[in-house]
Amino acid sequence: MIINFQEPLNVSVQVGDIAWYLPITSNVGVPGNTYNTANMDDAMEIGVIDQVTTYTISVTNVVNPPLQGFFIMFSKNDEVNKGDLLGYYAKIKMVNGRTDKIELFAVGSETVQSSK
Repeated sequence: MIINFQEPLNVSVQVGDIAWYLPITSNVGVPGNTYNTANMDDAMEIGVIDQVTTYTISVTNVVNPPLQGFFIMFSKNDEVNKGDLLGYYAKIKMVNGRTDKIELFAVGSETVQSSK
């Protein structure tokens, strides 16, 4: 299934993301909002995105096909988008095996906070 959009897609959408939709509802409590974005229990999974262009996404194994006009969104697959280190704290040990004087100019790390 190819889903076409009138506006360019968010630059973060990539192959492997999961496409979702929210059905249109008339009872949302927010004037001008035809989608109940406050209740994500209504979100329906479309499937895994397998192709992305500027104005389209393609989903091969469609779980729930959306109708035209539904609000389409995406989420990242947490199995694919994990960092190497997780958590709030890191413990490191640095060892200098040399006997002469040395200087340490910088230490860097790529960490991802695992929860809030």
